[in-house]
Amino acid sequence: MINKGFNQAFLDELIEKNDIVSVISKYVTLTRRGSNYWACCPFHMEKTPSMSIKEDGQFFKCFGCGEAGNVISFVRKIEDVDFVKAVEILAKNAGMKMPEDDNEDIRKKKYERDRMLSVLKATSDYYIDNLKTVEANNHIDYIRKRGLSDEMVTKFKIGASVDFYGLIKHLRKLGFTEKEMIDSGVAGKNEQSGLLYDFYGTRLIFPIINGLGEVVGFSGRDISNDPQRAKYKNTPQTLVFNKSQ
Repeated sequence: MINKGFNQAFLDELIEKNDIVSVISKYVTLTRRGSNYWACCPFHMEKTPSMSIKEDGQFFKCFGCGEAGNVISFVRKIEDVDFVKAVEILAKNAGMKMPEDDNEDIRKKKYERDRMLSVLKATSDYYIDNLKTVEANNHIDYIRKRGLSDEMVTKFKIGASVDFYGLIKHLRKLGFTEKEMIDSGVAGKNEQSGLLYDFYGTRLIFPIINGLGEVVGFSGRDISNDPQRAKYKNTPQTLVFNKSQ
């Protein structure tokens, strides 16, 4: 049997090797009650847990919003990805190899997503390295003023954009295209000059990281106190980042 381009035997093994309780516990806090686990549903606002996770049946059900399904369904929803990417995420988690795929559309989408994640990872690394330079002294001063420890800066991968064009030059050297930079949300384009610029230029950078440790976006905090600049600038909607979630 084929399901979304995958052999059913592969999907059965994937689900078996990704215990739903273990996977969901990476995203929300679970409490055991009887034979089931319960949690506040991450798909709608609530104060009292209404999502039940059944370990022996390997499925979840929210009695508040109605969301339900298996571990693939949960990852699709929580990470806002399609079926193929959810399978890829779970295969990586279980140490399984993805089967060869002859579907050109699936291969293309996977390539685009992987490239975008690579742009975002390279950008995050660049910002982190910037924070170690003298050009980031103002960013460091701001960090100290707000009481952030070195441990917090490291843990949350906080970085610095120190100008408007260094990132563009860096990403070009790594082989990323103009379209990839813009589509990833890390670059903007000046309509008059046609030049690309760092979308978060000169800001303190906070990466947005999903449950798998992948950088999917950024929030840049202005440190200039310029009333003409927005206090925060955030990643727009992209292939890997859903602003509403």
